[in-house]
Amino acid sequence: MFRKAAVLLLLAAATPGCVPRPALLPSTEAVIADVRFLANYNLEGRATGSRGSDRAATFIMQRYKTLGVSGAFPALCYGDALHCDAEFFQSFTVAQGRAKNVGALIPGTDSVLRNKYVVVGAHYDHIGHSPYLSLDPEAGDATRPGADDNASGTLGLKPRYSTEIEARSDHASFRSGGVPAIALFTGFHSDYHRVTDVPRKIDARGIEQIADLTEGVLRAVADR
Repeated sequence: MFRKAAVLLLLAAATPGCVPRPALLPSTEAVIADVRFLANYNLEGRATGSRGSDRAATFIMQRYKTLGVSGAFPALCYGDALHCDAEFFQSFTVAQGRAKNVGALIPGTDSVLRNKYVVVGAHYDHIGHSPYLSLDPEAGDATRPGADDNASGTLGLKPRYSTEIEARSDHASFRSGGVPAIALFTGFHSDYHRVTDVPRKIDARGIEQIADLTEGVLRAVADR
């Protein structure tokens, strides 16, 4: 159980208490179904600021709502601010236009430490059609679906409240700011940043095992 710190789920921590587990734990089929959605060619590789990226953000938000968690970002309220819910989206400007972070918050139970946070993150965007960011430029502007990078890590954040599967540099902003951080990464493979990074190659059981490991790490950190 999370006994002390709040847990902030971002896609980019006395007295004993309890944060309930979600009612719906993921089956292998559910894991693959979510990867298939996020890596679907209709989302066009989820390039930052693209329509496909926006669709992915909405999908993640809906999953958080299903789990009953609240948004993590302050809302811009007009009128009765006391009854203004926090938002799941945090918008920012990129070269391509506007993009969104998606965040949810699980409050801590300790009266003091609930104002401290353990941040769990994964990036849900990918490289879209870009041959310049890919490792197969010969494929031109073909869609890079990004099933492993990082649809698999993104979906891990939803069912367990507590999963981070990140590339090796995704935590750099925390480290450079002096915030202790770790990243879990399953290693490079021959489909990384290529058109062949597709859902049928995802190891669903492996995702579940990593989710279990990360959940244990998160609970230990949040309970310190």
